[in-house]
Amino acid sequence: NLINNFIGGNSLYGIYLTSSSNNNLTNNTGTSNSSTGIYLISSSNNTLTNNTGTSNSSYGIYIYLNSNNNTLINNTGTSDSGSGIYLSQSSNNNLTNNRGTSNSINEGIYLASSSNNNTLTNNIGTSNSSYGIHLFSSSNNNLTNNRGISNSSFGIYLQSFSNNLLTNNTGTSNSNYAIFLELSSKNNLTNNIGISNSSYGISLQSSSNNTLTNNIGTSNSSYGIYLSKSSNNTLTNNI
Repeated sequence: NLINNFIGGNSLYGIYLTSSSNNNLTNNTGTSNSSTGIYLISSSNNTLTNNTGTSNSSYGIYIYLNSNNNTLINNTGTSDSGSGIYLSQSSNNNLTNNRGTSNSINEGIYLASSSNNNTLTNNIGTSNSSYGIHLFSSSNNNLTNNRGISNSSFGIYLQSFSNNLLTNNTGTSNSNYAIFLELSSKNNLTNNIGISNSSYGISLQSSSNNTLTNNIGTSNSSYGIYLSKSSNNTLTNNI
């Protein structure tokens, strides 16, 4: 177990786990490292609770390459030059009550490159220089009660992905779209809200065979709900 460690100023990583499993990381801080604050590679079945990755030159917390079945609760990635919390090529992870905030180049929370079958609940991406929460080329994820707030681009951005469930998520006060699907198909969006954004509330571009039910797009500077180059979508009881 790694508990209450404060590690910073290293040429690469603050805390580094490789091919390691069944560890508990609690109340650790990785700060001001030249790469990543807390880094797991090919490491599964670990639990990360109340950890912070801050002011690192790359990522705050990075879960990479077949790091599966991990649980992340109440972690924070803040003021990093890359993404606050980043999962790549990692599946079946649970992320709950995590925050990605004030990261200077990329997203608050980012899942990429076949990060499939993950569950994201009550996470927040706020005040980042690009997106609040971003999923790229990932499928069969479940996003519930997440928020993308006051980001310089999109609140929640889903790109090149399919068969995901988005329920009760909110994008608000973003400089671009609240919730944006691009090149995405066969997703189900229910009870999501896009409110008070500088462009669209909920937007689909080049996305097909999606189902949108009981979503709200209101008080946005442009359209509430907007579809472009998208076909065979089903919209029911949206506002």
